[in-house]
Amino acid sequence: MKLETITKRVENSQDKLTRKYNRNIFSVSKNKLYLCFTRGIQSVKLYFLENGLESISKKFDDIEKIYSLEFIENDRKLLVIGSGAEDEENLKIIIWDMYNVGETEMIELDDFLTTKNISTRLARTSGNLLQIDDKGNITSILKRVDKLLEQKQLEEVEKSFPLPQPPDLSFFNGEKLDGGLDKRHTIYYDKITNPYFKPIVVEKEPWVLGDYDRQSY
Repeated sequence: MKLETITKRVENSQDKLTRKYNRNIFSVSKNKLYLCFTRGIQSVKLYFLENGLESISKKFDDIEKIYSLEFIENDRKLLVIGSGAEDEENLKIIIWDMYNVGETEMIELDDFLTTKNISTRLARTSGNLLQIDDKGNITSILKRVDKLLEQKQLEEVEKSFPLPQPPDLSFFNGEKLDGGLDKRHTIYYDKITNPYFKPIVVEKEPWVLGDYDRQSY
């Protein structure tokens, strides 16, 4: 009788997640005071370089996998590049204000940088991120992010304070003191803001003796 033994590997969901997303990524601040570290799974931790103590940690619910970290704006904010669970190919940028723990801004990137080319097209320098395209052109990621933030802020301002609609001008002739039609007096009004407009004063200036063409708004 021959005995056969079959070996089967059993692992829990946490082991699978660690094996799939385990990427040791770190960034050192310009002033050499902080070190930011992540294993690539949603959260990052900030340490003091002087003594190795943990300063603060942050979990980002909008992304599942982290690809890059970089200190920006005089080490006051952290730029995080990652991807979400629903769309693993396209990347997102989260800007975390470390001096205001709850304040974050998220920007979705276009096709110029994806998970397929981030390892070959992205170059990290101290305080900056550079993207290199197929033609060798170099673009600053931070400058591109600044433009996207300005556009996003402009859209938010336009939503909060929409531009007024252009006036829909209409006109009619005024009346004389005797009730007759004054063809030399044209009155313009906005039908949108005041569709039932009626003038308060119809007569011309009393010190003007002659007649002349008048336009009122």
